Amino acid sequence: MMDEQAYNEEILRDIEADAESRRADREKQEAHDKEIQRRIHAGEDGQSVGWDNRVAVLMLGFAGIVTVLILLLIFNLNPR
Repeated sequence: MMDEQAYNEEILRDIEADAESRRADREKQEAHDKEIQRRIHAGEDGQSVGWDNRVAVLMLGFAGIVTVLILLLIFNLNPR
C-alpha cells in the first residue's frame, strides 16, 4: 500500500509542477504579447514603409500570369 501511495504522491507532484510550468509559460507569453501590442500602438511595428504595397502588386501580377499560363496548359489552349 505504501508503494501505491508514494506513486500517487509522485504523480500529484508531477501534475503540480507541470501546472506551474504552464502558468509561468502563459505569463511569459502574455507579457510578450503586451509588449508587442504596446509597440504596435506606439507606431513602432506594423506600419507600412511603402515597399510592401509595391511588392504586393508585383506578387499579385505574377500570380495572375502564372495562373493564366497554367490554365492554358491544362485546357490545351493556344493563345495565338
